[in-house]
Amino acid sequence: MGWGVEHYSAVVFGIGALLVWNVNVSSASLLTRHAFFAEWGFVMTTIYSTSSLLTQFLLAIVGEKISVESRFLAGYIGACLSAAVFPPVFVYMANTTAGNWAGFLVVTLNGISSAICLATSNAFIAVVKPDAVGLVSWGLGIGGILSFIGQLGLSAVFDGASRDAAFTQLVIFYVAAAVVEAACVVTYFAFVQSPRVQESLAALRRAVANSSSQSADAEEGRVVAVAEAPNTSLLAPSPATGDASSISGSVAPEDRVSYGTAGSTAPESAGVGKGGKEVSEGLVVRGRETRSRSTGVAEAVEEESSSNQNRMAPILKALFDITTLFANMMFTFVVFPGVLLSLKPTGGLIAPENFGLIMTGTFQVFDFLGFPIAAVGGVLPDGLARVGILTFRLLMCAALVIIQRLQANMDIPWANEVVLIAMAASFAITNGWMLATCFTAGPGRVTSGRDKQSVGLVASFTSGVGIQVGSYLAMLTQWGATRR
Repeated sequence: MGWGVEHYSAVVFGIGALLVWNVNVSSASLLTRHAFFAEWGFVMTTIYSTSSLLTQFLLAIVGEKISVESRFLAGYIGACLSAAVFPPVFVYMANTTAGNWAGFLVVTLNGISSAICLATSNAFIAVVKPDAVGLVSWGLGIGGILSFIGQLGLSAVFDGASRDAAFTQLVIFYVAAAVVEAACVVTYFAFVQSPRVQESLAALRRAVANSSSQSADAEEGRVVAVAEAPNTSLLAPSPATGDASSISGSVAPEDRVSYGTAGSTAPESAGVGKGGKEVSEGLVVRGRETRSRSTGVAEAVEEESSSNQNRMAPILKALFDITTLFANMMFTFVVFPGVLLSLKPTGGLIAPENFGLIMTGTFQVFDFLGFPIAAVGGVLPDGLARVGILTFRLLMCAALVIIQRLQANMDIPWANEVVLIAMAASFAITNGWMLATCFTAGPGRVTSGRDKQSVGLVASFTSGVGIQVGSYLAMLTQWGATRR
């Protein structure tokens, strides 16, 4: 089956979702050298992951209550702004406290916008075109490699060793990123013209509206059930007759009804208070109606409770994918970008000042190559196969951290450039493969569009949790590596 506008849009949305973050990573060494402090890479990662995590947490809770259109536009316009406003910060406020704080704010904006872009793209593409959701992940890889190639090309043109040349290089880099993010906004307007997208948007609106209506009805029903609960004293049997003939405190004495006891021949008891009898019968009917309405309310509340339980069903079906996604992202961000930036070349093949860029660039290139294994090739390892790949990633993560720790105190001849680049490459290609696998397999385990969106939003939040935990662990490893 050929590609349609949904497939191409999925790739473009993936490119834009994390492009500014990739540019930040590729620029980290120059920014550290000329504009910010030595730990900028680690602090930037922590701020980004924290803001991204909080945003994805909110989206997982209330994301479906915000229109898809609003989320798409807010995410990509925010990403465009985060790229456009950063150059004035590091050019005019370099090496100042105000500049550091302004940099933190820009990275925070980038974290928020990236989270919205990633969560919305993955969740909605899973609804519109389930077979294209992996292409969003492939777009992430393309964005990473574009940022690496861009930085490498600009480094060849400009002499990054001088401050002015570095700033010129960085300004061009960030302006280009802002243009790409603007192109994502334009792509969105073409994307929503697709009939399939229009149908999916309408279906989601109906599903959310129906859910809100059921919740409102159930809440109103609780109030009604309390306010109109039948008063059993109104229908209490008469001590004399055992019938519902005494209506204490509700009907005037002259309107009370007595049907008499068995064998009663009192003439007045046969014809007394016709109007009172009607009142009594009316109250009996009202009691029945109230009980009927209460029963309906109970059913509505029960239906809402069942609906809430059903909302967890798709998450439980995709729990393995969500859990492995968390582990995958945690392993990645223990090492990327901080550890890779701090590793040292020992073979004399690459200049030390360029090795950080080469290592992060290697990661981005092979990360990009890992996505098509799942997104295009359809190779989605499950069960023990996926656990085995994640175990390999854990071992590589530990090895890179140990090498960083050892290099802080001694030279390690065997850990030369070739070995370190090969380790980074294998670590990266499995990251892209597992990321695309989890984002594709998770929504694929459920059927309805709303369930797919729910799984996509929760998966994005889980990836943010993994990034956050990994970033904190990275700070601990950095602290340990720098101790003598």
